[in-house]
Amino acid sequence: MRSLTAGILAALLAGTAGGQSRRSSAEAAAKAAKLVEEFTGRTELGKRTAQQLLEDHEKTLTYLVERMGDVRLSSRYRLAARDDLEALCLRAARPGAALDRSVVCGLLVRMLEGEAKDLPTATVVRMLEYVGGDESVGALAARLDDADPETRERARRALEANPAPGVNDELRKALFKAVKPSWRVGLVNALGCRRDEGSVSHFGKLLRDPDESVAVAAAVALGKIGTAEAMKALNDHRLLAMGTLRDEIADALFACAEQAMATGDRETALQVYRKAFENPLEPQRNRVRALRCLVTAEGEKATPMVVSLVNSGDKSILPVAMELAREIPGREATRAFAALLERAATADKKVTLLELLGSRGDPTARESVLGAIRGQKWAPQEKDSVRIAVIKALAGVGNESDVALLVRLATQDIKGKEEERKWAKWSLQRLRGRKVDEALMEVLAAADPATRREAVAALAARGVRDAVAPLLQILAEKDPLMRQAALDALGELGGEDTVGALAKYLNQAEDSSEVYRLERALVEICSRCDDEDVAAETLASAVKEENVRARAAVMRICGRLGGTRALEIVTAAARGGNADVRRYALQAMGHFRDVRAAEALLKIAASASKPELRTDAINSYLRLAAYLNEAPEKRLWMYLRVLDVALRAEEKKLILARFGDIKTLASMKLGMEHLDFPELRPTAEMVAYRVARHIYETHPQEVVAAMQRLIRTSENEETYKEAKRVLGLATEALKKASEKKP
Repeated sequence: MRSLTAGILAALLAGTAGGQSRRSSAEAAAKAAKLVEEFTGRTELGKRTAQQLLEDHEKTLTYLVERMGDVRLSSRYRLAARDDLEALCLRAARPGAALDRSVVCGLLVRMLEGEAKDLPTATVVRMLEYVGGDESVGALAARLDDADPETRERARRALEANPAPGVNDELRKALFKAVKPSWRVGLVNALGCRRDEGSVSHFGKLLRDPDESVAVAAAVALGKIGTAEAMKALNDHRLLAMGTLRDEIADALFACAEQAMATGDRETALQVYRKAFENPLEPQRNRVRALRCLVTAEGEKATPMVVSLVNSGDKSILPVAMELAREIPGREATRAFAALLERAATADKKVTLLELLGSRGDPTARESVLGAIRGQKWAPQEKDSVRIAVIKALAGVGNESDVALLVRLATQDIKGKEEERKWAKWSLQRLRGRKVDEALMEVLAAADPATRREAVAALAARGVRDAVAPLLQILAEKDPLMRQAALDALGELGGEDTVGALAKYLNQAEDSSEVYRLERALVEICSRCDDEDVAAETLASAVKEENVRARAAVMRICGRLGGTRALEIVTAAARGGNADVRRYALQAMGHFRDVRAAEALLKIAASASKPELRTDAINSYLRLAAYLNEAPEKRLWMYLRVLDVALRAEEKKLILARFGDIKTLASMKLGMEHLDFPELRPTAEMVAYRVARHIYETHPQEVVAAMQRLIRTSENEETYKEAKRVLGLATEALKKASEKKP
């Protein structure tokens, strides 16, 4: 044993043996580096006997510790050696590697016991935090008195993580000797994390320690230990504690109660919660926490207590009581709160309880909710508040029987009842149950149009897909308001199977408002379809060729829908015979975020036989070029391509103006090139100074030349002023640039 230790220490002190040649030293280092690769898991570990494993681990550890302490190496290499040592220890501590852990732990302990000079003790102790076992307890305990604070703290942490049974005794011995408060706190924390029951009596005494940090640490540790003795120690000091310590003792008692609950000792946990809640001198935070724990633990059994709190009117606890009242499960709890509602004497109390019953969502309370305003004499304002609370509560407790009432309230046309109408609509949309949907669909057959429209809106908001068929039938009715409501609902509810029916209805739509609603509904439905090409084809095939209004609507829908088939449909229409349809088709193509649409528009503009058709195609092309969000150079190239197609001055001005949106030297130069064309000169001047305002710092020389030309030749006063201003900025930028040059 001693000879092995002496060998390790010799390696730490002297590196390689003095008589070893440089070549053999390099070979040894290479072998050690190879071992590092194996024992850190970077390469596969070869098979070894137990003795070989010990020897190779010894070589690897010696090599790494030597490099960590070698001041001749740069800090980078020393840190790399430390990281490798940590990786080796972590690998040795893996589950199922007991032999590796024992070997590494034993070697590290012998290094510590050897007291080698320049040994990186704190780092070695830290490694024992990973691999420490029974073998390391004595060596680590000895380091609890180390003069180096880092080594001492590392030893404490390593012992805290050590599973050996003798650790607690060593930590307690150190605690009894400790004087400095911060060190005592660290030892208390370690024993608390280890849940050392043998320290309970001492921790109870430490609760009275004059240093608050020590007392607080003792309270936290007792909470982690969580035994009956720990709870007694905490309770004995609970009423005497003040400030932070009192809060920590309360938290520790709650932690003990949670452990008791987890182990099945429910009564002990409830006793802790009751004591905290029933003590009026307990801080409000602790009472609220205890109340929450009580209700969670007791469930329905906590109903009488929560009912009492809700009924008490104690404003300090009422918000929490109301929150807990919503969470208590069971119909018995609902009946208790409903009975409280029936006895409530004030409007405010009734409103509060109605909100509670509505949020619980238990239909058991329905009759009590509906009866909340019967047999009472309220002032008008109080009556309105209770009525609104009843309407809101029906969203949670109502059923299909309340549909007619809510529809009637939602459609009442009485001044001052706006709030009632709003909340009736809200509750109608939130009533639960399939029977509610069926009741709403029955309302669709009612005589009153307003009632039917309200039912349509509610079905749409509720997402009732079964309502699609009756809604499609409504489109054949004469009432335009009813048809519009149905179209809005179909936009929410319709699917792929609805596209064809709505597209056919486009053929008979009577006014622009209805066409607009149809378009909106079809766009919403088609955007939800799995296959947009199928939706576009269904849409186009359902519309009659001679119906210009319907075909124009299809063009607009396709433009918003996008996709390959939609683009084909719109492109074909843009080359068709009807001028109105062509116009809408070209406009729609400008909304496609697809470069294929740009190419199609360019071809149409180039081959257009009529000036207005070419202008429409150019306008859409320009809009699309902006939508595509291409790089400035690509957009400029697109504008140049369409400029070659333009024939009229108005078209060229339109395109040239877009150059001003591209803040590059090339766009400014292109603008300047068009100054020689009288009909384009004003637009070209505007492009030149608009771009120059943004690039004078990066291209001052070019901007100076361009602005000087504008000043000399322009007849426009605004151009003259702006060019002069930009010239001044560019001249200053040019001056600064020349000053920076060596």
